[in-house]
Amino acid sequence: MARVDADDDTIQRFVVRHYRYDSDRHERRHVVVDAFDTEAEYLAAIEDVRAGIEVRRAAGEDVDPTEHASGITYAPGDRARAATGHLLRRMVEHGVNPSRYINLEDLPSNITYIEASEPQPAWGSDQVAAELSAAKRERADRPRQRRAPLGPHTQAEILYSQQVKEAARRYNKRVRVVGGVYVVVVAATLLLFGRHLTGTAQRGYAVAVLVGLVAIMVWMGVLLVRQWRWMYRGYRAAKAGNQAPPAP
Repeated sequence: MARVDADDDTIQRFVVRHYRYDSDRHERRHVVVDAFDTEAEYLAAIEDVRAGIEVRRAAGEDVDPTEHASGITYAPGDRARAATGHLLRRMVEHGVNPSRYINLEDLPSNITYIEASEPQPAWGSDQVAAELSAAKRERADRPRQRRAPLGPHTQAEILYSQQVKEAARRYNKRVRVVGGVYVVVVAATLLLFGRHLTGTAQRGYAVAVLVGLVAIMVWMGVLLVRQWRWMYRGYRAAKAGNQAPPAP
């Protein structure tokens, strides 16, 4: 078997332990039996310790019920990291800031520390009131920055703005005229022929009214899309200093 030193912290080692009464230290503890560099030998050694305990128990020896075999695997540097963890605990107990002496990478995976910042003054305290007063005095002494005025509009921008207003006015006029005519036509047909509409004719009339309403909404949408496209082209042209295209 390739036995190694259990205290050699430069290599990975599989340590076999026997939990029993240690007469030298007068206590029950995990006593190191052996250490190996392969897991197979490590597991075989644990079974040997277990078999020895069972043989002693079968022979009538007074074996403690808690006595057993176990093992642990140490990675390279485990002992050094454990020692750093103990040092961290001692430094915290004595009020020493460990961030100046210990790196987080040197600690075991189950230990870390968090450094708290200095406490902030409570709202309403004298310190906060003094800081607010100083900030107000600083703002009062600072010259007020005014927003720079916008430059004069170009002739192309002025013309484009007038065209947008005129296009919106024409669009609203068209919608009002067509909508008014449609309402008048529907009201007139109902007044003249409403009492004579029954059965199939009544349903056909309702369908015709709905179709007309949908047609008007589609027409309004087409006009609105054309107007938006023209406004976009005109805006690009005005920004470039060119004359906007004629309104639809």
